[in-house]
Amino acid sequence: MTTVAANEPVSALELGRRQGAIDRLLMAEGAGHIVHDLPVRSDGRSVGLASRPWRLDPLPYVLTADEFTWIEGAVTRRMQMLEAILADLYGERRLVADGVIDPAVLWASPAYRLSAVGAASRRRQRRWLSTYAVDLVRTADGVWFAIADHTDTPAGLGYALLDRGVLTQVADVGNDLPRNVDTALALMRRALVDTTAVEGPRVVVLTSGIDHPAYVDHSYLATQLGFNIVEGPDLVVREGQLWLQTLGGLEQVDVLHRRIVDRQLDPLETNTYGSAGIPAVLLADDAGTLTMANAHGTGVIEDASLLGLWDRAGAELTGEAPWLNMRSPRVARGSTRVDDILGRAAERVPCLADGRVVQQPIVLRFHAVATDDGIAVIPGGNGRIIETHDDPTLPTPARAKDVWVLGDDHSTSLIAEARSAPQVDFITSVPTRAADSLYWLGRASERAEAVARSMRVITTAPPLASWSGAPTPAMELLAALTGADAPVPVEVKPGALSHPAALAEARRSAVRSAAESLEFHIGSMLAEAASVREFLSTTTGR
Repeated sequence: MTTVAANEPVSALELGRRQGAIDRLLMAEGAGHIVHDLPVRSDGRSVGLASRPWRLDPLPYVLTADEFTWIEGAVTRRMQMLEAILADLYGERRLVADGVIDPAVLWASPAYRLSAVGAASRRRQRRWLSTYAVDLVRTADGVWFAIADHTDTPAGLGYALLDRGVLTQVADVGNDLPRNVDTALALMRRALVDTTAVEGPRVVVLTSGIDHPAYVDHSYLATQLGFNIVEGPDLVVREGQLWLQTLGGLEQVDVLHRRIVDRQLDPLETNTYGSAGIPAVLLADDAGTLTMANAHGTGVIEDASLLGLWDRAGAELTGEAPWLNMRSPRVARGSTRVDDILGRAAERVPCLADGRVVQQPIVLRFHAVATDDGIAVIPGGNGRIIETHDDPTLPTPARAKDVWVLGDDHSTSLIAEARSAPQVDFITSVPTRAADSLYWLGRASERAEAVARSMRVITTAPPLASWSGAPTPAMELLAALTGADAPVPVEVKPGALSHPAALAEARRSAVRSAAESLEFHIGSMLAEAASVREFLSTTTGR
């Protein structure tokens, strides 16, 4: 790793200023995971996950062009290797026949999908992996190791784009400009469109909703790509075809970019759980009328019981040893400390913690996409800071780093011949579930405003010359708006000088009883807004 002089703040005070600016920008983008603290939605679904606040470190992790060239080649080769393994596991199964993989171990894997065996030809499937992510850690002496492959629903590209957009607004970049990661959007569109032979395919991004831990990533990426973000209830399978239920009627879906894991995809499939998926979607996939990215069955690569087999299996299939060797803590025995897993000291990099710069290890996630013309590795990625005794694949603190790559970018060559996706009318093509959320967003905002205005009228009203103790019209209105019991009259002795104090206390009591209702309506408004962010302007969203 190299350093960029212009990005080295001269004081801890400057670092703190940048951290504060980053925090505000992330919160303005709705990226603080505050949606997980919201109440029950209008559809009755509880948003009950604990808050996952995360911070972006003001110091980027910087790679030289030569360093990234090696990573680019290593990640490309690993993606090709895993593609070959998946094609064999669900095709000829030479690895099983030759004894490289014990069939008992493979059959016992809950992630191995028997329904996907031989499906590639039935589906007219072009590839198993359209997107891929890999977590890397570098040792202090400069050796890179892979610690996790992400093949089922690789997450983090939306975060990488968001992190870069925020950090470049506050960092002193100077003359050493990092490569632009915005090319990732065009590359992702190309990869999704290239999964099918359909001209002008309709693409949607499938999520399980705002209570998904990575919903911010899903929503931001879908919005930037210009594709509808949908949930299971938005989609229906009829006559072997997947359809999007919109205000204008049913619209055919050609490509499903799924962001929910394989085992949740189809409630009719064996070993699935939950209700996030789409009943019979695998029938449409198997009939070849729908393409999924990534393909059904790719989650087997992430099975902890099989992680130690892939490097050897890949070498057997391709005849080449992988450049990146797997050192997963899920394979290692004993300690999950990153130094113990690697068998040597991990690289330490400067990070801001509690107002001072400290040296800590870091895990980097790089993203790759596959198009008809080849594999492209995004020139940047996600960094996550590893604390002491952390499992590096699941860091407990959510402290992120932006990853910068210096030098000229050549990835645009894969974008030039991209086939276009259709222009979508976001008026008639609003999913019915999104239309409901937009409606309830308006109702919640109206109710919140009415309650807030009534509270303000009560708190700012001037003292009355005389007061009988009866509730004022504003108090009665506030009780009606919040559904509270009618306010009880207060006994005030005639001519008593204490009636101003009694009136003030009655007003405070009315406002206190309404505060919970106001909080609920604001929370409902934010919950609905988070699920339809792609239909809101940037200003409205913030």
